[in-house]
Amino acid sequence: MIGIQVITHGKMASGILDTVDMVLGNLENIAVNELKREQDIETLRREVLETTNQLTSSDGVLIFVDMFGASPYNTSFINSREVNTDNYKIIAGVNLPLLMEAISNRSSMDINQLYTHLLGMREQSIIGWEK
Repeated sequence: MIGIQVITHGKMASGILDTVDMVLGNLENIAVNELKREQDIETLRREVLETTNQLTSSDGVLIFVDMFGASPYNTSFINSREVNTDNYKIIAGVNLPLLMEAISNRSSMDINQLYTHLLGMREQSIIGWEK
């Protein structure tokens, strides 16, 4: 099963995962890492790598981060050199519909199909309405 890791600033990762658990229930092979206020980035990087290694299987690991170019993304990108799989993908801009879609489809798609599918959802996961 594809491992899923959510890495964010503050408590966003645990909050979004709690919501996903309310809707989908029983979440397996999913973990979070959260950058704490005043936390050293190298400490975060090591924590993220340890979690990634626990989640990695032959199916791979899919990393969701809150923002492109920020510490959660950068630590994941740097760690890609140390992870023992080529099935390692990062998606920046995690949101509830995207994460739920990933969890719901990770057993029916390989990591490359899932990654492409999720990137194709960009227009569907953020929708505006005006009066």
